[in-house]
Amino acid sequence: MKILLAQDLKDSYYQSIYEVWPGCRIVKALDFVSQKREIGNSQVLAVFSGNFKVDLLYEAKKLKWIQSWSAGVDQFTEPESLKYLIDNNIKLTTMSGVHGNIIAEHVMGLVISLSRKLYKFYWQQKNQQWQWIKVDQLEDRVMAIIGLGSIGQEIAARARAFKMKIIGVKRDTGTRIPNIDHLYSHDELLTVLKEADYVVVAVPLTDETHQMIGEDEFRVMKNSACFINISRGQVVDEEMLIRALEEGHIAGAGLDVFTEEPLPPDSPLYKLDNVLITPHIAGVFPAYDQKAIKIFLENLKRFKSGSPLLNLVDYNRGY
Repeated sequence: MKILLAQDLKDSYYQSIYEVWPGCRIVKALDFVSQKREIGNSQVLAVFSGNFKVDLLYEAKKLKWIQSWSAGVDQFTEPESLKYLIDNNIKLTTMSGVHGNIIAEHVMGLVISLSRKLYKFYWQQKNQQWQWIKVDQLEDRVMAIIGLGSIGQEIAARARAFKMKIIGVKRDTGTRIPNIDHLYSHDELLTVLKEADYVVVAVPLTDETHQMIGEDEFRVMKNSACFINISRGQVVDEEMLIRALEEGHIAGAGLDVFTEEPLPPDSPLYKLDNVLITPHIAGVFPAYDQKAIKIFLENLKRFKSGSPLLNLVDYNRGY
């Protein structure tokens, strides 16, 4: 049994893996050359998406299971790679549930900064200025959460603590979601956007969600509304987002993800004074690997025994 780690884990975690599967062979490969050399006879691949070229999948003749070290797996669900996974009966699992708390914290940090104009006061501070700026409050403001998986639900719980009204968009509206005042279907997205003061996008990237927020969606939003994206950049038509910000169709944005990453230096987003940019770090926190290894070890036990895996990707849905 060979486990390929395309993820830089501490050596102390190796013993935990050996305890689950004594006698397994663990190989760490963090660069393309070593990954290409080692993947051919690996049965298990543990990988963070940014550390791996998906083309290497076609070298994986014995691969049976991929444990993604992130919640998003869109690089593996592109049509060609997805077909390879299906045809070769390779299972794909995610780290769904690990990020919920920290991403929710990040979202509320962006929301509070936009509401209280903290970013503008910081600019004043650096320029030795003392000037009142009109600020807002969160109580009774409407937050629309597009996507109510584990991350979206954690965001809703924190928004509730600030006494916000929370509405949500979900594929299945028949299931009650905690902290959501009203639940809408995807077909009712424009209705939701008209009502929202803060729009938070937390959907996985699929064919269905690709550029789901574009010109029509930004035009129905309040000109006082703010847009938050912590999902994937491709969920949004970035050109239309920039236009909406420049022309005042929306008041501001907090963005952690972008169509192209790193965000190119010539992107107009850098120059807009109503935008907060973070470099795709909403899900990063010091104890990430400590939480992630627990999911991996549990899945390793299940894989060994032939039991259903946690966070198994539904290839029909793409997440």
